Amino acid sequence: MTKVAWSAILGTALIASPFLLVARAEAQAARSWVSGAGDDANNCGRTAPCKTFGGAIAKTADGGIVNCLDSSGFGFVTITKSITIDCGGTFGGITAANTTGVNVNAAGVVVTLRNLSIDGVGTGLIGVNFVNGSALHIENCKIWGFRGGSAMGINFAPPAGVTSELYVSDSAVTDSGNAGTNGGIVIRPVGTGSAKVMLERVQVKNNTSGIRVDSTAQTANGISASVSDSVSTGNTNEGIAAIAPTIAVNLMLDRVRIVHNGTGLLSSAAPAKIRVGSSTITGNQVGISTTGSVRSYQTNQINGNAAGEPTLPSTARK
Repeated sequence: MTKVAWSAILGTALIASPFLLVARAEAQAARSWVSGAGDDANNCGRTAPCKTFGGAIAKTADGGIVNCLDSSGFGFVTITKSITIDCGGTFGGITAANTTGVNVNAAGVVVTLRNLSIDGVGTGLIGVNFVNGSALHIENCKIWGFRGGSAMGINFAPPAGVTSELYVSDSAVTDSGNAGTNGGIVIRPVGTGSAKVMLERVQVKNNTSGIRVDSTAQTANGISASVSDSVSTGNTNEGIAAIAPTIAVNLMLDRVRIVHNGTGLLSSAAPAKIRVGSSTITGNQVGISTTGSVRSYQTNQINGNAAGEPTLPSTARK
């Protein structure tokens, strides 16, 4: 075919598809960057970074990654697509006075927050607020200072009809909560929503409540949760609590230290079932309070509490 013929065919294709070149120019990147010296008008490439997480996410493809070039503050953000924010090497920040640091709210999304500092400066509402999605991963993050309004470090609340997964590892949630029942990490699905939770190497310190696994707002399905190699200390109310008025909560604790809280371990109402192994419960005003079920693998240290040191029924490892 002649060059003239090829030119005619190409010209016809471009006329038939006038948005072809525009679509390529506006294609979202698989990876983008933010910097304290950036600008959200940029393309968010490494040499032309954006200023905020919100600006970068808007220009990042679904399932993509936002990285930090420095340790500046990058603004509170609402996430409605699958995304990873990873500030490894810089520890990027979010300051959330009188507001929420990160909202996750879209069906089916998988969100990872890694190497972040999320500061509520004493008036923030919620550090990380999960209200819809498939899974949330929080890795090597520090979340603190959420004492205003809802007052929670992490709120995990899958909606009706959704089973969502929460994974928190190598992270600290501190100085959050106010009068009432909120605090560090609150797992509270809604209606027929349900939650599968794994917390590993997590520290919850100086909150109103440390970790609350709560089926109060559920009408079916229940919650399955595991906490391992973690510490809950200095919390005003409970260090770790399973709250289950009518819908089951199953909570496994392995190699957990529950120290210097109001109540160390709370199992509230019959559908709340806690199993404990290789853990220490000491120095609390009340060691264990239960109207539900707390069973021991007989490998625990439960002493030195002001009150509440019941002999726990044993359960066998299988």
